[in-house]
Amino acid sequence: MLKKHIQGTAAFPLLAVFLIGMLTSCTGFFSHSWAEWAARDRSKMEIKVTADNIDDLMDKAENDRDLQLAILRNLAGAVNGTSGRDKQKLQNAGIELSISCTGMVSAMLRSIDNPSDLDGMGQSGLANYFSGSIRYMTNLQASTDYLLQILPPDMGSVLALASDGNAVDMALASLLLICAGAEKDPDPVGYIENFDGNDISGKYDTNKNRLAKELGDTSADIIDNNDSAPEFLKSILQNLKLN
Repeated sequence: MLKKHIQGTAAFPLLAVFLIGMLTSCTGFFSHSWAEWAARDRSKMEIKVTADNIDDLMDKAENDRDLQLAILRNLAGAVNGTSGRDKQKLQNAGIELSISCTGMVSAMLRSIDNPSDLDGMGQSGLANYFSGSIRYMTNLQASTDYLLQILPPDMGSVLALASDGNAVDMALASLLLICAGAEKDPDPVGYIENFDGNDISGKYDTNKNRLAKELGDTSADIIDNNDSAPEFLKSILQNLKLN
């Protein structure tokens, strides 16, 4: 019995060393794994996007711009493999995500006290307003690049999406595309001030601006006949000749 007790006691230091080693290893593993996860660029995540799960994905990504951008990027890769209503559903989701992952609406509200003040503002005033709003937007180039993949500048495709329910989003996406062009220009104010939706030529002759015009035209027709649509949005579309 004494011999057994001594043998058991002698085993404790070995057991302690083993447990400490395991604890250190596990702690290191979890710390390393957590650090890797935390350091990941969420916008680069691979996410399976389908017409069936897009609503759930968008709910989970609410207020997370990087995750929204990841969904938008994966959606851009998935949309060409769909057709019919599934394709239209993903395209509408793409329009909404392109706006939300840039923080466009909050950026616009940071630059003005009341959106109704935009009603009747001339193109020069709008140019200064939007160039100021651009500073608060994120993911602007990436989001509009993906939007162009999701919805190529084809009036037939844009018209097929048009409805009372998404007209405002389409109008905002139109403005977002113009903001993307302004952000890359050495003179953002001048870029917007001289933008003319009826004359997409010269430096303005880009697929993004052509899509902006088509989205603007299509949404304006709906918004003009919708009493609940914001008046300031009608005014902006008119000033930039996007209607």
